[in-house]
Amino acid sequence: YYLKNIPELKTRADAYEKETGIRLDLVSFATTAEKTMAGIPPDAQAVYITPSVIMDDAELGRLIGFINARKLPSFSMMGEIDVEQGVLAGQRSGDPIRIIRRLALNIQQILLGASPETLPVVMDDPLRTVLNARTARQIGVDLPYALLLTAQIIHSDELEIGKPLNLSQAYQMALESNPAITGGREEVKKSEEDRLRARSSLFPQVNGNLQYAQIDEDRARSSMGLQPWKSKTGGFGLTQIIFNDPAISGFRAYSRLYQSKRFEQTNLELDTLTRVGEAYINLLTRRALLQIDIDNYGLIQNYLDLAKNRYKSGVAGPEEIYRWETQLTSARSSLLNSQAQLSIAQTLLNQTLGTDMNALWNPADEQQLVESNPFFAPRFTDLINSDRQFDALRTFLRHYALRNAPELQALDFAIEAQEITLNQYKRRFIAPTVGVSLDYDHSFDQTMASTDEPSPFSTSGADDNNWTAALVASWPLFEGGGKASDVRKAQAEVNRLRELRVQTEQAVIQRLYEALYSTSGSSPSIALTQQAVEFARKNLQVIQEKYAQGTVSIIDLLDAQNEVFQQEQRAALAKYQFMLDIIKAQRATAWIPELHSAEERTLWLNELNTTVQMVSEDTP
Repeated sequence: YYLKNIPELKTRADAYEKETGIRLDLVSFATTAEKTMAGIPPDAQAVYITPSVIMDDAELGRLIGFINARKLPSFSMMGEIDVEQGVLAGQRSGDPIRIIRRLALNIQQILLGASPETLPVVMDDPLRTVLNARTARQIGVDLPYALLLTAQIIHSDELEIGKPLNLSQAYQMALESNPAITGGREEVKKSEEDRLRARSSLFPQVNGNLQYAQIDEDRARSSMGLQPWKSKTGGFGLTQIIFNDPAISGFRAYSRLYQSKRFEQTNLELDTLTRVGEAYINLLTRRALLQIDIDNYGLIQNYLDLAKNRYKSGVAGPEEIYRWETQLTSARSSLLNSQAQLSIAQTLLNQTLGTDMNALWNPADEQQLVESNPFFAPRFTDLINSDRQFDALRTFLRHYALRNAPELQALDFAIEAQEITLNQYKRRFIAPTVGVSLDYDHSFDQTMASTDEPSPFSTSGADDNNWTAALVASWPLFEGGGKASDVRKAQAEVNRLRELRVQTEQAVIQRLYEALYSTSGSSPSIALTQQAVEFARKNLQVIQEKYAQGTVSIIDLLDAQNEVFQQEQRAALAKYQFMLDIIKAQRATAWIPELHSAEERTLWLNELNTTVQMVSEDTP
């Protein structure tokens, strides 16, 4: 139909072939998909589909299926309608609301007395790329990010946007795979083995021996049979401490150090999981900022189309087109940078999870965080935003943090271990070491120098067995001042650890207060920035209408549009900054709700409410 009624199409195709070196084959539609498909050359690399006036929708759908089966990229002149049926790509017209708005404005102007012939009526339909992600996957086409970010995507669920991941799952993955956490567990195992090694000295120690001895033959002869020339003996020795203060104290100290190492591991896990939470929130932030950039890009594209219409209508000059094209280029650059930052956020999350660095994740939105975490619950936010209840909240969390801080508990056990060592050093002046031992040796045979034949002992066994039993008590009487030096050194270490605990306790409180004060600032800013967004959008809507009427300049529209863009970014950053502050507050209290059951979370929240109510009632 088109070839018959628009003969210059063939001429244009020939000219395009000469200009680009790309061969174009014009294929006529038949009434069936099979006949039409037969006209497509075997070496075709892509298909451009024009509207068909002789093929019904069912046959067109079959034709599109044949094209996709041959893995041929396709583009439709009709745009979105055909793309929804399976064509890879197309272009759609702009929002019809713009035409309705223009008609309404023109009618208003006529009613106000304007001459119809003076009103602008030219409008170009802005073209937007439409992509079918399902078709892209079916035919094996890789769609570039730059196109995906600016196009309308049909069947976007077919895009590889990552596996679903909530914060609880992220924490569990990190506990299982993060090398810092798994490496720390090995440190705990080493400490446990040190404890068991120290304990082993408290149990009986048994050793065996075998000996073959040979002396000079002349000396054996001269001994007159007292010394055998060759001998074979064997035996065993047993020792058991009855009281050994260094060994007993060492085992007790290592037991405390083992407990200290376990709490150090808990502290390491909390620090690592906090980084996981921050990386998770950062990914959410980058995704939100990317969407804002995408929306901003589309908005500027609309303004560019509007500027072109204004230029054709004689309302504006070409400088407006150039200005919006400049803005569009800048917005596209910002959009691609946001995509890069999103990718960086993905790799940072993978690093904290300890998983494949190429893994893609689709994090759950903030609503799921609220449902599973009492720190994100409205009740917690209310406490933050209330001056009187905030003090009660701070009191409760301070008590909770000091009670549960693993770094403080680790130091407590380390101090206990050092005090055990100190007390043992003090007892060295008077405490003896008491133990028992038993040694037994048996001579299997002896060869005397006078003959080469073995000479076994008498069968009575009176001479071939030797044993010794002993009970020993000993005191270190003098070590040149070494014992006193050990006491002073151990005392200094105890004092150092105690001061370190005071310093650590202050750091725990400071970390908690910093997180709480940050949340008290970031929480109300969410509502304030959202209000600013609403006002900026209303202002933009007014400016848009006036710009379309030609009553305001492009500068006014640029300012209004940039204000919306900036306020939306501020609103997104405020929301996710509050979440980051909550993550820090969780770390400060050493309690991550996602690691606890629903019952435990409920009990925690009930305890919070009870404590806050009691403190509030006591506060004048």
